[in-house]
Amino acid sequence: MLPLACFIAWLWARTQRPAREISIPVILSVTAVLTVALASGTRNYLAHWHDTVTLFTYMVEREPEAATLHFHLASALAEKGDSTGAIEHYQRVVQIVPNYEEAYNNMGVECLKLGRVDQAIVVYRKTLEIDPNHTRAMNNLANCLLKKGQPAEAEKLYRRVLSLKPDSATAYYNLANVLAGRGEIDTAIDLYEKALAIDPDSLQTYKNLGGALLRKGRIDEAIQRYRKRAAGTRPTGAR
Repeated sequence: MLPLACFIAWLWARTQRPAREISIPVILSVTAVLTVALASGTRNYLAHWHDTVTLFTYMVEREPEAATLHFHLASALAEKGDSTGAIEHYQRVVQIVPNYEEAYNNMGVECLKLGRVDQAIVVYRKTLEIDPNHTRAMNNLANCLLKKGQPAEAEKLYRRVLSLKPDSATAYYNLANVLAGRGEIDTAIDLYEKALAIDPDSLQTYKNLGGALLRKGRIDEAIQRYRKRAAGTRPTGAR
């Protein structure tokens, strides 16, 4: 029974997205759903399996206290662009499991998409209250503090991220922006370079590095960076 459910879940995931982007947690969750469906001898679950949103909506209606189902429904809604719906189900997750830090962090991401910076700050702080070493929540909180005009507090958090995760290109990039903003251009340039050493395809990092080099009069180097940017780099973003 379980091997069959695993195979069907894997096969479905292959049809939903490129193989390199298949989410293992989602496959495991779908495997669990299929195992229940097959074991109970009912086809009701599969009849509602139009996509992840309809599937997990159907499951949540039947298991309203299952935090994991709410979490995956929220994630599916977020992927579809429904931030309001995602927030509603992430809130339900933390009502059921108050220390579910990933739900808080993801809720903050969706709050930002809706422009709710103050609410995002609250839930990111809650994430860090549960897990003080949650680097993504630190980085996200720092970004919010920058939006609120608190660069000194943001800088502390970016540096904390790097102390825990020294290979974070995002943290190097964000810290470089803070330092560039207050005129520490040489240090910012070094940090942009470190970010690119980790993530050499970041369009925005090339752009900001080029701007910093221009501010120092290093025109030839800036041109070289802008050319690399125009050669097919990609935008970056963090969750």
